[in-house]
Order: sequence, then structure tokens, then C-alpha cells
Amino acid sequence: MDAEEFTGEASVLQEFMVTDERSKKKVPVAGCSGTLVSMKHLKEEVNTIKKDTECGLMLEDSTIRLRPGDKIICTRRFKVPQKTTWTPPGF
Repeated sequence: MDAEEFTGEASVLQEFMVTDERSKKKVPVAGCSGTLVSMKHLKEEVNTIKKDTECGLMLEDSTIRLRPGDKIICTRRFKVPQKTTWTPPGF
């Protein structure tokens, strides 16, 4: 069974374009919906960001468009083993 754990929330301040080093093309950067490819603070790649600190996020799906004021909800998905209370007779 799949489960989700809330890990953070953010507000989009603005969307801007940067050059993707892998493809050398301009791609949109902002928000978080789908798989996160990169998170940067002051041009440095980071794994976490402190509360009330600005950062840039790059999404795997470059067709996703976010606007200022959009909310980003980050979650972690994981598998949870199903439990059963069934006890057949004779066991």
C-alpha cells in the first residue's frame, strides 16, 4: 500500500529561466510538482533549505508552469505493508 508523508510547503515568488547544463537549453525553474531534479540556493546545489529562505527548483517535467502565489506541497511517497487480521480456523 502506498503512503505519503508531508515534508514541506513553499510559495512561488517568480518563475525564471536558466540553462540546463545537460541539454544546454533554457528550461523553466520554479515550484515543485512531480519529480524534483535540482534545488539551489545562491547557485549552490543543496539538499535542504531553511524556512523563509529563497531557493530555485528544477522539475523533471519542463512543461509544468507555475505562477507567483502558487503553493508547493512536498511529500515523500513510500510503501507500507498491508496488515490483515484474518485468522483462518485451524491455525
